[in-house]
Amino acid sequence: MTAPVETETPNLPEVDLTVYPVEPVIGLPQGTDGYPWWNDSVFYEVFVRSFFDSDGDGIGDLNGLIEKLDYLNDGDPETTTDLGITGIWLMPIFPSPSYHGYDVT
Repeated sequence: MTAPVETETPNLPEVDLTVYPVEPVIGLPQGTDGYPWWNDSVFYEVFVRSFFDSDGDGIGDLNGLIEKLDYLNDGDPETTTDLGITGIWLMPIFPSPSYHGYDVT
């Protein structure tokens, strides 16, 4: 039979457990037609390293992407010279042993 172990109760600071009312989230932002905003959005996935090379080293870069933003969307809904992109999904840009950049070590 083992002897009971005596433990000390630590002196803990008092904790304020006041419950505060919060406003519930009613829904996601709606587009102009009443549907969620992404229903009317056009996303463009950019593999930065092959999109546009701004410094001539043969590898696409963020400056190259910035140079071509007007090609994706020039901000004027009346023009027809851009792609009308409203969202950009960037592929990884950090050094990685894999070509797609997801295998960051």
